[in-house]
Amino acid sequence: MHEPSEGRFSLSLDISEVFKPVIVFKTIFDLVNNRKIKVENHFERKVNYCILNEEGRNIFLKAFQNRMEMVVQHPKLKKKTSYHSMIKIDCYKLIKFIIEDKEFIPYSLKAGYWWMSKKINYNYAFLFYDVNEKRVQKVFKICKKYLSHFQNSVFRGEITPSKLMKLKLELQKVIVDEEDFVCIIKLMNDNVFGEDILGKKDIENGESLIL
Repeated sequence: MHEPSEGRFSLSLDISEVFKPVIVFKTIFDLVNNRKIKVENHFERKVNYCILNEEGRNIFLKAFQNRMEMVVQHPKLKKKTSYHSMIKIDCYKLIKFIIEDKEFIPYSLKAGYWWMSKKINYNYAFLFYDVNEKRVQKVFKICKKYLSHFQNSVFRGEITPSKLMKLKLELQKVIVDEEDFVCIIKLMNDNVFGEDILGKKDIENGESLIL
């Protein structure tokens, strides 16, 4: 992930990152392999051939634009879509994730398809912590906002992806990396694991009181 800073569009850089191999890198390989761009003709000699000259830039930009408008089969929409449109679709999906809490599945290089044919959406979590006693109450209160207290330093329960992200961000502001430990086990739902309880089973704050 790109670090946010003033004047730097970090989110745009993150979104574009997964498209670089199929758009930018593929454009470069095509130009070089087909000898449409040559070191002796299209690079600046005075800077040791590290920068394209004007002719080289024009060749690359034209090829890049053609690549952006190239139409391929979209496996999700089942129709022809340009790479330019695919980037816009990823942006729309990210907006829906932020505003409507819809699952965000970004573009993936795996065979040029969207990430996984089967969706994995983590909607259930276990959280365990071992933190300095000075921060126990703060960590407890944060966890209590999003999950249900199960036993001692253990929380569990249903949680949406966006709330899970908020939970982690709030915890990161409180804990000290060198002293504290927090573990979050993410599951698709509460039906994908088995549970055996040994010893006292009538815990007042158990899962039977959660859901």
